[in-house]
Order: sequence, then C-alpha cells, then structure tokens
Amino acid sequence: GDEEVRLAREVVQGLAFQPDRLVVRYDWHAGVTGRLLAALVPPPERERLQAYVERLATLRPKSVAGGRIALVQLLPPLFELARQRSAAGGDAAQENRAAILALAFAPFPRQLVAVVPGARHWRLPPRWQLTLHGRIDFPLHFVVSAALAVEAGGPLADAIGVFKETLDAGDGSGFSFNDIAADRAGRRFGELAVRAPGRLQQAMAAGDQEGATLRR
Repeated sequence: GDEEVRLAREVVQGLAFQPDRLVVRYDWHAGVTGRLLAALVPPPERERLQAYVERLATLRPKSVAGGRIALVQLLPPLFELARQRSAAGGDAAQENRAAILALAFAPFPRQLVAVVPGARHWRLPPRWQLTLHGRIDFPLHFVVSAALAVEAGGPLADAIGVFKETLDAGDGSGFSFNDIAADRAGRRFGELAVRAPGRLQQAMAAGDQEGATLRR
C-alpha cells in the first residue's frame, strides 16, 4: 500500500550487499510503530475484525472441567455473523478472514492491542482456555494454521507447522503427528474460508459438532 511505501522510504536509509549478508541501515524514530500497525491493518479491516471480536465478547459458552471452552461453540455464532454481513454486501472471503483472525486471538484477547492499538477501546472477550477434541493444544494449532492460510496460503501454514514440530523433536517434547493433523485441518479450513466462503459460512453456522466434516 501507499503508506507502507512511504514508511519504507522514510525508515530505510540504505542497503548494502556483502558476500555473506545483507546490511540494512534504518532510522526507527518515534511514531513509526503506530504508523506501521495502522498500515498493516487498514480501517476497513479493523472494522471487520472489531465486529467479530465484539461478537465473541457477547457469547456465554458452556465450560467444562477447569473452565475450558470447546472451540466448536464459538464457530456457529461467528460464521452466522459472517453470513449475515456477506448477505448485506460484505466480501464473504474477507468476512471469513476477519472471523478466523478473531478466533486466533480468543485465547489471549488482550494481546490484540499490540497489533491493533485501537482495540483497547473495543469490547474484548474474556481469556478462554479453548479445547478441541479434548486437547488444549489443538485449538492453537488449528486456528493459527487457519489464520496463516487465509493470510499467506496453505503451503506456508504447512511449512510453519512442520518446522514447529521439528523444533519440538529437538527439545524433548517430541514430534507430534497429531499436532500436524490439527495444523493441516486448520490449513484446509482457512483455504475453504477464501475459496468457498459461502459454503463454509453455511456449514459452520448450522453445525456445532466436532465430528462434523466438510466435503469437497
């Protein structure tokens, strides 16, 4: 975007290619961070994201042992909102994207302020510990991979998931094929969100069963 180009020209003072590195000289002065965040999340996207974050804040999902919340409880109301906003003239793929990003911040909503400073004035949901198929790690794998897929495409989401498990294999927790499965499910979900946005909205708005499947 234009603002990103202006920031780059203002901040980057020089580039130098050396045999084994690229040297970048830059001037990160006061105000750059705020301008960069504003450029990364422009007003129309902030408005969409706010709608889904505040929809999450209105929910009162049922909790299980330890106050955990099944991720599947959050999907129908979010994607029903996406369906309604799309029917009112919104871009269905962009509505799905905003819904998935809101889900990605559901486990730690206060951190959203670091990305969207204006979110400090939004109505934020409580911090939920989400579960998927009884596991507390699966929701993070699923929603982060979905968010990566809608932002940058499926291959990147797959690569990051495998890289993370490779790191786990070296630090003692081990390589998990279950985690990879959750990553791949999230990636597929994100791909459908932009490739078949209306179909995904209808399927998610209508069902709240973890065992439900989407077929091609």
